[in-house]
Amino acid sequence: MGGGGATSGGTYVRVDGNRLDKKGKPNSRCDLYVGGKKKQSRWYDHEGKAIRNRDYFSSKSQGRYPLPA
Repeated sequence: MGGGGATSGGTYVRVDGNRLDKKGKPNSRCDLYVGGKKKQSRWYDHEGKAIRNRDYFSSKSQGRYPLPA
């Protein structure tokens, strides 16, 4: 997963619900879309445990991360 490249376990998308799972596919990233907009990304380690989150339109993250165009 290093170097900012693609995760070796792949990337998958979720379009339902309002949160991502705490466990996922090992060495992967999952993106959550709500209303056609990316709401959150979560990265998983070699055991499938969540190690990093990024919120795109949460009130807690406004101003910290620019929204993608």
